[in-house]
Amino acid sequence: MIFFSMGKKRSVCNDNIHCYKNDRNFNDDEDDDILSNSFSKKRCVKAVWKKYKVPLKDNHSSTNEDESCDNYDEQDDYHTPHDHHNYHSSSRKSAKSSMLSPSGKHKNAPFAKLDIPVLGLSTFRITGYKLVHQAINASLAYGYRLFDTADHYHNQRDLGYAFSELLPQHGLGRKDVYLITKLNPSCSTYDDALQMVERSLRELKTDYLDVCLMYWPRPSSCPGDEHSIVMECYRALEELYDSRVCRNIGVYKFDDYQLMFLLRKCRVVPTMLQAEFHPYLYQKNLMDICTINSIRMQAFCFIKVVDDPVIVHLAHKYRKAPSQIVLRWIIQHGVGILPKSKTPSHIGENADIFDFCLQTKDMELINSLNRDQRFVGV
Repeated sequence: MIFFSMGKKRSVCNDNIHCYKNDRNFNDDEDDDILSNSFSKKRCVKAVWKKYKVPLKDNHSSTNEDESCDNYDEQDDYHTPHDHHNYHSSSRKSAKSSMLSPSGKHKNAPFAKLDIPVLGLSTFRITGYKLVHQAINASLAYGYRLFDTADHYHNQRDLGYAFSELLPQHGLGRKDVYLITKLNPSCSTYDDALQMVERSLRELKTDYLDVCLMYWPRPSSCPGDEHSIVMECYRALEELYDSRVCRNIGVYKFDDYQLMFLLRKCRVVPTMLQAEFHPYLYQKNLMDICTINSIRMQAFCFIKVVDDPVIVHLAHKYRKAPSQIVLRWIIQHGVGILPKSKTPSHIGENADIFDFCLQTKDMELINSLNRDQRFVGV
């Protein structure tokens, strides 16, 4: 299992799981960057400042692009060209080098003491105890330790029963898995947020959530001033974070302007942003904002591009499935992934992406596929 880490690594790995250790444990020589499109912190800060006119400070730290993937012999069997634990080390350097937020006064505690796996299972549209049990059992067997759900997925209760049964069978406990849930999109008040979190805790059979996310309010379901609604609901999450009921808090499907609004107003910087991110929607501005503010970005809805001729060609080149090429492209950008599947074979295939590395020229080729095309409504 690969981890996003800013603190001590929790001991949740077994012989079949890769763990990403605290980057301070690596020597400078070992901390080489596989991010083929990495950017310097200086350029990133200037670009965001120019677009959003926010007073971000630049500490002049920088990263160097690593071309080592280009030196890999394509004729050899495709094994790991690097220690892939370091795949996002440059992104981590940039993020930890400046914990500044736009206002410069935020409490930036999220992720200081929690590691987050880069690969997780989305349980969207996986309903019914039989299917939930099958998906969770397969995921745990393949090394997944991060699971994503939501109040409106209508599967939290089944997930709670499945974890209660399956974790002991796999020699695991609650502390060994990471649960992400989301407030219902209809959440419009402080009390709504508290009640939804209470329901999630009860249905998931846990006394804390690793991450809780919130939507930007939808006018159809949340009448009123959307900015006021956002801050009222987020204030509830901040208090739940303070009480350690929610170990981390974040947002879901915020665009760059919505995220910047929250960063200007919030007291606790969000830990995580889940957003649509794939070769047809390469949201670099949003990714840069997350990097500057040490917000972990996770991608969803990325498999619909697997039929693109470029992706198919690269799948043949690397002897991988097209979906694996897309997933690998995402994590080499330093973005987490939440593939959705209820089929055990597909769940295993999605996890088999840490034994190869896309070359810089191939990363750039996939970057060029961007069309600003969304498959999921905002």
